Amino acid sequence: MTNLRIAEYKGVESTDNSTTASLGIGGVFTGEWEEIKDYASIKINAYTDQDSATLGLDLQQSPDQNIIHHEYFELYANDGEFFTPNPVCKYFRIVYTNGSVAQTTFYLQTIYSSVYAKPSSHRLSDTVSGNDDVELTKSAISFLNEVDDEYKNVGIQNPFPIDGDSAYAKDIWVAQSDMGDFSGSVTDLFDNLHTIVTDTTANNPKELFIHFNRTVVSNVVGLGSFSGSFSNTEIEIYNSGMVGTTVIDESADATVYTNRTFQLPTTAGFNAIKFIFHTVNTITLSNIVLIKTRGVVARLQATKPDNTVTDINATNGGNLKISLEELESGISSNSNSQLNVTQFDSSGNEIESQLNTAFTDNLDGKYGQISASALYGRVDDTLLVPLKVDGSTQDMQVVIHEHAKIHGGDHYIISDVVDLAINNVFDIQFTTPNTTKWGHFVFKISAESETEWYIYENVTINLAGTTITPINNNRNSANTSAMTVAGISNTSVANANTDTAVAGALQVEHGIIGAGRDAGADDRDAELVLKQNEDYTIRFIATAAGYVDYVLSWYEHTDKN
Repeated sequence: MTNLRIAEYKGVESTDNSTTASLGIGGVFTGEWEEIKDYASIKINAYTDQDSATLGLDLQQSPDQNIIHHEYFELYANDGEFFTPNPVCKYFRIVYTNGSVAQTTFYLQTIYSSVYAKPSSHRLSDTVSGNDDVELTKSAISFLNEVDDEYKNVGIQNPFPIDGDSAYAKDIWVAQSDMGDFSGSVTDLFDNLHTIVTDTTANNPKELFIHFNRTVVSNVVGLGSFSGSFSNTEIEIYNSGMVGTTVIDESADATVYTNRTFQLPTTAGFNAIKFIFHTVNTITLSNIVLIKTRGVVARLQATKPDNTVTDINATNGGNLKISLEELESGISSNSNSQLNVTQFDSSGNEIESQLNTAFTDNLDGKYGQISASALYGRVDDTLLVPLKVDGSTQDMQVVIHEHAKIHGGDHYIISDVVDLAINNVFDIQFTTPNTTKWGHFVFKISAESETEWYIYENVTINLAGTTITPINNNRNSANTSAMTVAGISNTSVANANTDTAVAGALQVEHGIIGAGRDAGADDRDAELVLKQNEDYTIRFIATAAGYVDYVLSWYEHTDKN
C-alpha cells in the first residue's frame, strides 16, 4: 500500500512587525525590516479603538531597505481590518501612526506563510470601501475593425453615476457637503423617504449645502418631509469656481410645507446646491429629489404649395419665424409692400371716416377729389397729439420751439445790474454739463457808459465766483438748469485773468456799447448753442465808470442726432 504524503503548511508570526502596545496621541510604531523572499503571502490583522492618522497604516517593501515602496491604508476605531499584500521584494516592515486620540487597545499581528493565500474577499452583500484590500484585476475589451482588419480596444467613459432619472446618495460628494446644524448625514436625504434630518436651533437662516461628484443638469428640485415641515425657502446653485446664484427666493413666504416642487431656471448645469431656510422655527426634511433634465433638439420642416420641402426657422428668442406673405391678404393691398393701417381716436372711431365726413360737409358743390389727412406732432418726445387750425383765421396753431421750451419748464434766465468803476471787470462764468442736453443761448446787454464785452469759450476757471441761480421761466416748473453759473468782479483785467484765465481760449464774440463808441445796448437774436462739458465766460470791461445791466436767457434741449 502506497503511503500518502501530507503537504506541510508552514507559517511564522513576525514578532518584529506585531504589537499589542497602545500608542499615545500621534504615536508611531515602526517594525523591523525582515526578509520575505521565502514566503508566498503576508497576512496582517489590525485592530484599534481609535482612528489612525490619515493614511496611518504604511505597508513597506524594499529590495535593499533604502528604496521603499508604500501601500497606505487607514484604520477606524473599533473596526478590525485584514490585509494580504503580495510579497514582491526581499524586505518587508510595517509603520503605523496613531491619530489625535490616545489608544487603550491596539492589536497588530503579522504572519508570513509559505503557502499562497487568496487576498481579501467579500460577500456580495458586503459594502466595499476604498480602504479594503482587494486583488487587482484589469481587463480590456477589444473588437475586430472591419475597415483595417485590426483589433481595437474599446474606450469607456466615466459617466455621472446616476440610476434612473434622479440623483442618489452615491452621487453626493460627502466630504465637500455641509449639513450645518442639521442632524444626520447628507446621504440620508437621498437614500430613502423616511430618514429625517432636522435643525431644531433658533438660528436664522438655517443652511444645508450639498456638493455633487459631477455636474448635475436639472431644472426641478423637490423637497419632502415625512415627519415635520419646512418654510421660507431660498435655493442657490453653484457652478465651476463655486459662484453662487439665487434661483428660488421664497425667503419671505412663511407658508409651511410638507412637500414642495421648485422649478429652477434653465441652466447648463451646477456642481452644488444650497438650501437656506429663513426662519427660527424647526426645519425637517426627509428626502430631496433632483430630476435629471433631458433636452431634445428637433429640426422642423414643411412642404410648400409647390410640394418642395423647406426648413422652418426660429427667431433669436426661440419663436417661430413667419413671413408677411403667410399672413392674410387683408393686411395689404399691394403684395405686402405696404400694410393697411386704420387709425382710431380715444373713443374707438376711425379717424379717416371722421375726416372724410368733415370735408364732405364743406365741399360747397366743388368738383374734384379731396384726400383727407391729419397732422400729428410729438409732445416731449412721447405723446402724439393732432395739430390744430384756428377756427377764426384757419391758420395753423403753432408754438415756436423756444416758446414750447418755456411751457415745458426747460427755459431759464439770469439778469442783474452791476456798477463798474473805470477799468473794472465783471465775469459771468458758465460751465456746461457733459451731456447732449445743450444750452441754446441769447442775450441782451446795455450800459450807462462805454463798456467793452467778450464771450470766451474754453476758459480756465481758477477761482469760481458767487453762484448765480438761473430762474425757470415757467414758474410752475420745479426743473433746474443743468449749467453752473457764477459771477465774479475784479479791479483790473490782469486780476480777472488770474481768476478766469482766457489765454488760449476761443473768443466767440466781441463788442462795445455805451456813450462815445456805440449805442447804449446790444443783443443777440441768433442762438449760440453752447458746447457740452465746457467752461465759458461773458466779460464786461468798463472803459468808463457806469452801470451795466444784462439779461441772459437760454433753453436746454437734448440733441437728436
